[in-house]
Amino acid sequence: MKSNFWNNKVYIENFILVCLIVFKSTQASVLAIAPETTIIVLIYSGWIFYKRRIKIDQFILVLVGLYFALNLFYYISFGSNNFFLSFYILLKMLYAYITIKIVRESFFAIYEKLIYFLVLVSLPLFLFQLINYELLFKIVGVLQNNISILEYRNDRLANIFIFTLESNGSLTRNSGFAWEPKGFSNFLLIAILINLVSNRFSINKRLIVFYLAIVTTLSTTGFLVAFVIFPIFFVLNTKSKKIVFYFLFFSALAIYVLSLEIGYEKIKREIDGRDRYIELLEDTREFETRSLGRFPSFILDFNDFLKRPVFGYGFNREERTQSEYTKLVRVNGVSDILAVYGIVGFSIIFYFTYKSFSSYLKIYNSRGSYLILSMVGVIYFASALTSHPFWMIFYFLFSINLRSYNLKCLYELIIHEKSLNSIKLEFKERPETV
Repeated sequence: MKSNFWNNKVYIENFILVCLIVFKSTQASVLAIAPETTIIVLIYSGWIFYKRRIKIDQFILVLVGLYFALNLFYYISFGSNNFFLSFYILLKMLYAYITIKIVRESFFAIYEKLIYFLVLVSLPLFLFQLINYELLFKIVGVLQNNISILEYRNDRLANIFIFTLESNGSLTRNSGFAWEPKGFSNFLLIAILINLVSNRFSINKRLIVFYLAIVTTLSTTGFLVAFVIFPIFFVLNTKSKKIVFYFLFFSALAIYVLSLEIGYEKIKREIDGRDRYIELLEDTREFETRSLGRFPSFILDFNDFLKRPVFGYGFNREERTQSEYTKLVRVNGVSDILAVYGIVGFSIIFYFTYKSFSSYLKIYNSRGSYLILSMVGVIYFASALTSHPFWMIFYFLFSINLRSYNLKCLYELIIHEKSLNSIKLEFKERPETV
């Protein structure tokens, strides 16, 4: 008998919550970006939070109080403050906190199952994309081209919520359900991490499918983590007699990946262009926006950080270095955190993130918390994801006090769809806590 968890109301609600927070962080449609939908999903999650009588942690109340005090400091310091944007970011943080407090241990299995489904959707569509991009672009963009409220970058972006085509340099790359291939690979990396840890670093069908999807993204970030950091993580946690073989194989694989055009050469080009921000700052031509790139963004943000190293600028973007003629878009999440929150906020965010992953790995007796933190650093260095609700989950994951029994049983129920009897599951707690 298959698991009846799909018919469980609590599980269905948890599944919806995970779907919503992933969707809100895809950045591939107007609904994913709109503040109005953020409010709607926050209200929905808040209602479930209240209905299940979940208690708010004291530390979150302290954090909110400090956040308001910090914004008051910015107001006094600058003579003004972007309270609207600051409040909106706070709402996203609370949304992430509420969601993870509700779904608890089920988050990991639900997330892997969801991403696996979306990957299975993307792979055949990606093959279609390689065969006839223009036709698929018309099909995928049918909603946004015919419903005015869904219009969003229709000239170069087509999206049907579970699949995206992005024409700006991604004709032969898989964007999956995200706004671009790099974004898709970021979501895949979290799914791979969950799969590796939950399956005790054994090779399985879903892991192979995830890696195949990573290859289709041709993302430098994805390749660095999937083929350099994760192999080290794998070797660190394997007890197999083949550890020498794995070490040699993964070393050769890492060298090969770095030798690719999207590896060392691309990284070298990025580093060589680190001073491009000077040229862009001095350029008098007017554009709506221009992307700085990873390393120029880092240098510009770091220079701003040095001017206000303790608490940063908050969300007063007009106070940070900017071109007089063109809005220069920062794309480096690591340096953006430094500039926004200063060293204090930077330390808190990465400490909470480390604690979150460390608490998860500890349950499985897995090593490599700092490696996973480096994974997050690589992801953030390439993308400014820090204001996306899904990634904010890892600010608060440590606070839910993960239970080993629930975590492992839920993985069997949700991923492998085993029956309750087959794993002799006797929940000692209310379903709400599971």
